[in-house]
Amino acid sequence: MSVKSKFYEQRCQRAVKALIKNGFDAIYVPTREEAAKRAVELVPEKSSVGVGGSVTIHELGIVDALF
Repeated sequence: MSVKSKFYEQRCQRAVKALIKNGFDAIYVPTREEAAKRAVELVPEKSSVGVGGSVTIHELGIVDALF
């Protein structure tokens, strides 16, 4: 793992801890593929999902994976 990757991972881990401390559910996953997979797993079957103008949700392929 590069120094830059390690830096960002540590930064994300601190953000996750802060979010949890403030009452949010948060996890860290190291890749965009894992993030998309985990996001889809969190959506119950036959649920309605609003995405608004989120570019990230489209870039990760989450919208396509939900259909």
